[in-house]
Amino acid sequence: MKHALLIGVLLLAAPIARAQKAKADASVPVLPVDPDTRAVTYTGVVEAPGATKAQLYARGLEWMARTYQSANDAVQLKDAEQGKLVAKGFMVVTLAAPNVGMAMLGVPQPSTMLLEQTLSLYLKDGRYKYVLTDLSLKGVSSRDVTRFPLDPAAPIPGFSKKAWAATLAKVDQQVQAEIASLDAALQAKGKDPSDF
Repeated sequence: MKHALLIGVLLLAAPIARAQKAKADASVPVLPVDPDTRAVTYTGVVEAPGATKAQLYARGLEWMARTYQSANDAVQLKDAEQGKLVAKGFMVVTLAAPNVGMAMLGVPQPSTMLLEQTLSLYLKDGRYKYVLTDLSLKGVSSRDVTRFPLDPAAPIPGFSKKAWAATLAKVDQQVQAEIASLDAALQAKGKDPSDF
């Protein structure tokens, strides 16, 4: 009788355990993936009423200079005539607390990583397009040269599913903030401070 009762309780608990697992998997953020390259790619076309291509170019170049550590090294392409800017840079991503269990096993999990990226701006009178791609995570140590392309389906070795989901959410949050900063800079209204 005790065995039958135990089996009954286990059978009733199985769907609950499966539902909790599905709920945990659902917390992985959905990042935008380019259908052609299958790479995580943030892209958008933004209206900038009243702004000329030259103004957007100057604002974009200034934003890159303020955002990336070394704009001279980061900006790979400057073409004012065609209205194109391409920069390769990185941002620091502060992750959730490292997985102590993995660290005890000798698998280091940094609490800070670099998110390397390529930003392309295509500028026209009254609008612009941004394409943020080639995203990869890298440790901040100069000795750690391993790059991990950002792939939601392929966690970095040593990361638990929960830690990887939290990492992806943090990356998405910071990329969205970067895009908002870019938009604010390109949409800037008012008098140019250099015009005095």
